[in-house]
Amino acid sequence: IKNNAALRRLFLAGVQRFEAELSTYTVAADWNHPAGNERFLILTTDFATSKRLAVAFEEHDPLGRLYDIDILQAGSQRALSRTDLGLPKRSCLLCHREAKDCARSRRHSVAELQQKIAAMYMKEFGERG
Repeated sequence: IKNNAALRRLFLAGVQRFEAELSTYTVAADWNHPAGNERFLILTTDFATSKRLAVAFEEHDPLGRLYDIDILQAGSQRALSRTDLGLPKRSCLLCHREAKDCARSRRHSVAELQQKIAAMYMKEFGERG
């Protein structure tokens, strides 16, 4: 399950907090589809600063760990990575190893991930999703 009412609620709560950290932006698109939720923003902040804001949100907001915020520069073919800025790679939601390694090896079950996200939902909203 990549999307349902509870996941949409978590997504919107986190988006609202991330957007509150931005000085100015325009919402270019907001997608709520079975494969998950996505929002595309056009930022006026410079490329590197935008990525640093995104990483800070992902690492420090209670819901930020659920997000993978990509920062693309107009005309560029790839997103700016954490390592481009000398920042550590994203860690796993469950064990804090490198996230890509856990995903690639399927180290954790879907049930474990769902349990973690359900706990985050409970902590955020004080109810079951």
